[in-house]
Amino acid sequence: MRWLIFLLLLFLSVGCDSGAPPMKMDEPVRPFKAEALDGRIYDLPKDGKGQVTVIRFWADWCVYCKTELADIEAVWKDDREKGLLVLAVNAGQKRDSVAAFAGGLNLTYPVLLDEESKIARQYGVTGLPATFVIDRQGRLRAKILGAMDRTAFQKAVEDLL
Repeated sequence: MRWLIFLLLLFLSVGCDSGAPPMKMDEPVRPFKAEALDGRIYDLPKDGKGQVTVIRFWADWCVYCKTELADIEAVWKDDREKGLLVLAVNAGQKRDSVAAFAGGLNLTYPVLLDEESKIARQYGVTGLPATFVIDRQGRLRAKILGAMDRTAFQKAVEDLL
């Protein structure tokens, strides 16, 4: 019985450490640097300056992520010339797994590595998928937790473009 209580307390204490508090509307983007699959280092807020920046946290085990990453690709292709930057941040997986999954979707927007989930914790992410929409001034304008389709994604960014 003691072991069961110990394991339960251990599980709860690990599960409660989500890192930073969740971002609030109008909060400035939380800075980070991360490597993309192509080797480029992305540096926020510098690389998002003057653009509408979408930070999408995902993993290959996420039920909704495959369809949604493809839906985001369609919007990205339509709107990147208008100043849309999409950063798909993989939370907690190794490069090989991320590359295989993203390659199978033929994604053309940057796929970033967050193998230790440090960026995800910094943003207060507690579940996947999670999407943060940052305006051209570098402030949070929308936060979408959970599933969304192409229409919902388009709506989240269109007024900011």
